[in-house]
Amino acid sequence: MKILVSLLALLLLIPAAVGQQTSNAMTFTAITASLPVITSLGGVSPTGKIYTGAKLQILGTGFTSSCNVNIDTSVQPGSSVTFVSATEIDYIVQPGLGSTAGTVHNVSVSCNSPVLTMNSPTVPCTAGKGCVTGITYNGAVSLLISANQFGPAPGTFSGWNIYRSGTSGGPSSDPYVKVNAAPFTGLSYTDTSAVAGNTYYYVVTAVDPTGLELGFADIEMVMTLPVVQAFRITVAKFPLDKKS
Repeated sequence: MKILVSLLALLLLIPAAVGQQTSNAMTFTAITASLPVITSLGGVSPTGKIYTGAKLQILGTGFTSSCNVNIDTSVQPGSSVTFVSATEIDYIVQPGLGSTAGTVHNVSVSCNSPVLTMNSPTVPCTAGKGCVTGITYNGAVSLLISANQFGPAPGTFSGWNIYRSGTSGGPSSDPYVKVNAAPFTGLSYTDTSAVAGNTYYYVVTAVDPTGLELGFADIEMVMTLPVVQAFRITVAKFPLDKKS
């Protein structure tokens, strides 16, 4: 009986595996990133028609001077795009878009630079573990990892693993799932399996040379991916009837 009690006591001291940690295991600091959203288009007729050379007003929220205008899947020339404010970007419709009268195009906005980069002195990473410190979205989620003074000492780790959950803290009902197939050594990672419209909570772990993980960092990077913008324009070579 004494042996059984001793074994139970020993088991209680063994920590759960990294992938099995729950929201009760530790407290996470969640850092939320916001993305540009289009709410309407100006400069088009009531049916969405516009002609080449005209100014298309893209109205919405979260715009920055680093944002690009995309027509279908093509990033438009910077010379045709003017950042007006956080709620407006103007775009001059390019001639090639009206090569066929009445051509329909999809309009979207994306930012190439990180939409949110955390300042580590403000929200410090876990010493010895590192953390996700930046995130951006341009068709896929790109994550930045902070090492430096917060990362494992040189020679004590072989790479990083990225985990994500649909719920903060990765509870047992929606646990963190590893995204990458094998540990990677760089300071960035792109998650191409993220689905538009979903919210993801990302955390990082450092892996030692024996393959053991050092535990989740306590910084959680949060992003809600936008659904493809349902804004379209019909382009023609010449000015169209304003009544159309």
